[in-house]
Amino acid sequence: MKILETQHLTLRTWEDNDLDAMAEINQDPSVFQYLLGPLAREETHALIQQCINYQEAKGFSLYAVELKTTQEMIDFLGLITPSFEAPFTPAIEIGITDMLQKVPLLFYAMHLET
Repeated sequence: MKILETQHLTLRTWEDNDLDAMAEINQDPSVFQYLLGPLAREETHALIQQCINYQEAKGFSLYAVELKTTQEMIDFLGLITPSFEAPFTPAIEIGITDMLQKVPLLFYAMHLET
């Protein structure tokens, strides 16, 4: 299901065929440099399932980002609630990777269709 569409990108819910692309993204050390580190394929599958379950429970989640020209999943982003205690929680945070170094995602995002 499409969540948001720009001139160049589609933000959408997860599909069965996203595992390969997501596993590749999650093996890039720069993606998780500020988190616990790269994820194994099984962990990636579990993460996708968590996102699906989160969407069903909360109505929002992390979503697949698809390049419209190739229909390739290039990243993921969305909104999540932190699962840890901190002075700023409860809160909603924007979840995004460091794939911006490789894909001009911000350029595409600036061209929102109206």
